[in-house]
Amino acid sequence: MRTPLTAILLSISISALAGTQKILDVTNDQDRDVTTLSVVMQAGKISGMNMKTTSGGSIKTDETFTLAQARRGIVMYTTGDHEVIRLRLIERFEPQYGGPVTIDHLFNGITGSRKTLALDVSLQGDSWVLEHNGKNASRASVVTNRVMGKVIGVKQIRF
Repeated sequence: MRTPLTAILLSISISALAGTQKILDVTNDQDRDVTTLSVVMQAGKISGMNMKTTSGGSIKTDETFTLAQARRGIVMYTTGDHEVIRLRLIERFEPQYGGPVTIDHLFNGITGSRKTLALDVSLQGDSWVLEHNGKNASRASVVTNRVMGKVIGVKQIRF
């Protein structure tokens, strides 16, 4: 016979094995959009990634990607024909342990130059975290690169 406490603990442990867990909120200097990146959990392992963009409390996009799609790359932001920001899980990424992730971004749309950031997703205790330069990063801010007032790319991503 289960006690109420046992039922609550069982419910908590099951929910830790499935669902989503937010790892990063991304803002920018162009609008009030917030893009939330989460890991999708199934049986205690990462089974995919979810990317949800909100603006003023309204959901603009809500997309879920499989691990295979995330390994090929998730386009986080486009403008015109340009993929501005793309996140990709590196081949060594393991569903039960995490691993390396890159963010590739357009630095200068005129020349086509791009920059890449190295990140890491890991399990710390019961929580998945994103790390940049060895430090936990739950927020990022995209700073645009401008020439004569016109946005031509991403100058930097601050964590």
